Amino acid sequence: MVKMGLVGAGTMGEMYCMAFTQCPLSELAAVCDLEEKKAGKLARKYHVPACYTDVNDMLAGADIDAVAIATPDFHHRTPAIACLRAGKDVLCEKPLATTMKDCRAIAAAVKASGRKFMVNYGNRHRPNARLIRDRVRSGEIGTVQNVFIRLREQLSKTKTLAWAATTTPTFFLLSHCADTVRWIIGGTATEAHARASYGVMEKRGLDTPDTVVAMLPFDNGAVVTMDASWIMPDGFEPSIDFRIEIIGTEGVIYADLYPRDLLLYGRKAEGADHSSGAVDPMGRTLSWWFNSCYYFVECIEGNIIPEPSAEDGTEITRILLAIERSVRTGRTVPVR
Repeated sequence: MVKMGLVGAGTMGEMYCMAFTQCPLSELAAVCDLEEKKAGKLARKYHVPACYTDVNDMLAGADIDAVAIATPDFHHRTPAIACLRAGKDVLCEKPLATTMKDCRAIAAAVKASGRKFMVNYGNRHRPNARLIRDRVRSGEIGTVQNVFIRLREQLSKTKTLAWAATTTPTFFLLSHCADTVRWIIGGTATEAHARASYGVMEKRGLDTPDTVVAMLPFDNGAVVTMDASWIMPDGFEPSIDFRIEIIGTEGVIYADLYPRDLLLYGRKAEGADHSSGAVDPMGRTLSWWFNSCYYFVECIEGNIIPEPSAEDGTEITRILLAIERSVRTGRTVPVR
């Protein structure tokens, strides 16, 4: 049984609570958040025996084997390094960090500690994404020439993000796209040409883009276009629109990664997504994201090195920062 601690009691923190209390191989032993009220509320709701407001107090006082970091993107470094130095395995919410300095510091701490570390890019656990990867890597569609991937979300979800002013669609959404593409086709981006649009978020008093579009040549010859928006109207029926198109020299793959993997047309149209929201016979919620958390626990139990690693997370942040530089300068910039 892996005894888990949690740092961050916000929206994602509650998701981790659900995952680790449902997983048969884990036990959620402690919750930590700077706001005592938030930590206590989650602890009571999920029957967690201890809650803290300081990560070092949790590490000193709680009986835990591993920790999930669910703080905002730009606050991963301090708790992650503290946990690693305390000899705990770490599951870190994506992206790894928002600066290369923070990425390098975390990666160095992972190496020095010898502990297991995973960045939670959970889309790798979507069944349809894994099937796409297997077919691409097998050479079924030949050499990948072009990839288009988009991720769009309703504005109503963006409004729930308390720290929206300190992030962008690049870090919040394109991070998923960049890791998914790199994991499927291999290689990495060499440069970024990106543009952003503004207006809706500015009217809310937030100096952050509405949409970001980036074109990135990869070192394996593929050209990747990524498109992200988090201002879709409340009437936007999918709520989340996540799609990938891959053109190879011998074939093409078009896939909706979310919201549907099955469409039924009868008297009315009906769509289903079998990677999210189902409940197994034991009453556990099944989804690609929960599966990613379960995978981390299984790796700890089985002494397996989990993926994606800190090095993978560093490479994705490198790509995201190049996109951000291109947006700011209006120029094509190298990924470095």
